[in-house]
Amino acid sequence: MKHLKRLMVGCLLVLLPLAMVAAQDSTPANGDTPTPLPAMPTAPYVKEHVEAITAHLEVARNAVAPARTLVEEKQTAANEADLSPEEKQRRDAELLAAQEALKAAESRVEMLQGALVSAKAGPTSAQLEARSQYTARYTVVELAQRELQPSIEKLDGQPEVAEGEHARNLRLAEEEQTRIDQLAARGADFEFSKSRVYDKLSDIEKLEYEIRWATERFRLSIAAYDHLKDVLFAAYRDYEARAFEAIKAADEAIELYETFKGTPAESLELPNTTRDPAALPGMKAAILGFYEARNNANRRSNGRLRLRAFEGRLEAMQQEIDLREDYLEKLQQDSEQIKNLLAGTANRTSAEGEEESPSASEEYQKLALRIDQLKDQLKDNANEVERLGGERQQLMNLAAEKQAIEVDVQKIVDGTEHHIRYIEQMFATQPVEEPLSPPPGIVIPAYPQRPSMLLFTLRERLKAENERLSASKRDTRQEQTRLEILDRKIESLKELNTEIESELLPASRGEYYEEIAVTVGVRALKVIGVFALAWVMLFLIKRISGPLIDRIVRRADKKDEFSADEKQRTRTLMTVFMTTVRLVVYITAILFAVAQFDVDYGPLLVAAGGISLAVGFGAQTLVKDFFAGFFILLEGQFSIGDVVEVNGKI
Repeated sequence: MKHLKRLMVGCLLVLLPLAMVAAQDSTPANGDTPTPLPAMPTAPYVKEHVEAITAHLEVARNAVAPARTLVEEKQTAANEADLSPEEKQRRDAELLAAQEALKAAESRVEMLQGALVSAKAGPTSAQLEARSQYTARYTVVELAQRELQPSIEKLDGQPEVAEGEHARNLRLAEEEQTRIDQLAARGADFEFSKSRVYDKLSDIEKLEYEIRWATERFRLSIAAYDHLKDVLFAAYRDYEARAFEAIKAADEAIELYETFKGTPAESLELPNTTRDPAALPGMKAAILGFYEARNNANRRSNGRLRLRAFEGRLEAMQQEIDLREDYLEKLQQDSEQIKNLLAGTANRTSAEGEEESPSASEEYQKLALRIDQLKDQLKDNANEVERLGGERQQLMNLAAEKQAIEVDVQKIVDGTEHHIRYIEQMFATQPVEEPLSPPPGIVIPAYPQRPSMLLFTLRERLKAENERLSASKRDTRQEQTRLEILDRKIESLKELNTEIESELLPASRGEYYEEIAVTVGVRALKVIGVFALAWVMLFLIKRISGPLIDRIVRRADKKDEFSADEKQRTRTLMTVFMTTVRLVVYITAILFAVAQFDVDYGPLLVAAGGISLAVGFGAQTLVKDFFAGFFILLEGQFSIGDVVEVNGKI
């Protein structure tokens, strides 16, 4: 029964609002459309909420009477006699639920009456909105003052003031910049950076040592430049932007306070209590003091660095970076030259050692030197032209990169100048004839006063970028000059190659081919004549050689008639002689025929002579045996087909 009682109370509580809405939305007797109930406003209530609250109050009051009637009915039903215990318990539960619903309706009426009183006595919506905006801007001023506040040490028992976030970021950036500057300044002195063993190093080791030093110095210069440009100047700009935001918020808060001053909005109790407007001028003055202390060149706070202390540093660092880059490039070039020089010395030493050592082909090299000199030079020049072509492509790529950097830097310079001119235009005392549009991609707020820190950093960057632009233009011109010099060198080598080819071949290949086409008939007749002459010479030699060899053999043996062995020996000598003569004639005829087509066979003959000389030195026993065998046949000691026994071997 206990659960049943709770269920009935819950149902009544749910049905009561529906009954109230139904009572409101019920169609009038005359058939008019019911007026919709406006949304119930929420606290804090303003005068514009009176009408809506009144409508809800009327509906709530109309719902109280039915609730009382229902309670009376349930009371009567519960007081009836002769009820069973179960029925009595059920009716008591219904009575309790009706009483709870009546209490809820009466409570809602009381709540709406209080809201109506608050709305009638409250501010307007505009006053409440002004109060809300005033509170938000006051909060911005409070937070900014804490964030921009530098730390103050304890003096005469005064409590320490905590350092704000922006002040701390700026202090850390200044300290880091000082540390990097000290490292860069210490590394600038090469004598200080050298070790005690520097003088004992070789030339190439000294250059490598200086390259490592220059690389580290170059890295430190870039680190100092980037930190000053991207970190320290950004910290100053953020500090200034936060100060301007607070100053603007303080001015707006003062104006907003005047709109609700003396109205109920001023004393209205809200989660954020009303800030004291009298403190705003002092807070604004403190923020301006922090900003001016950072911006003023002649004032210092707690001995910390000021923005003006970095004037000209960015440009000086950019110049130092350019100098270090040029110095590093020069060191690398010197290192490559010394390495090439050392490599060339080693090659010459090796070549001299080879010349001093005895060689079997020494005579051949002396004979071929003059002929091969032009061809070697032609080949070397061709290789040099190919190498210079690759170097030219690298220079073209490097020149393109330098030119791209120059274009990018020019865009940065133009954008920075536009940014500065636009800010200057915002604070111009006289009207501008042609107002500038905002720089593309940059959002420039309306500054409450001239942004000195921002303009300072922009001008410093403009100086540095102009220095970088000058260096980029110089580098571009330098690469273009190197490219022109390389082109002239390549052209000179090509002309030299043409001169060398003109000494080895006709003036041009076109003329050479034309000459061959015109004289092809004559050249063919010469070739035919050479081979015909060779055939005649072989025929005459064959006719003359037989009787000549017979006379030689007869004179050697001093006999008038030949025996069978002597005829065999004559035939053998004749065969060897004819084979040798035929080979000589064939080779001579082929060389003369090849010469008709402007083929230089001189190097071939020299090579053959050199090879013969080498074979002669390397195979002396073979040559000795060859000539010994020839004279054995000539003297008739034994002939082809004889069987001999030497040292027990047959």
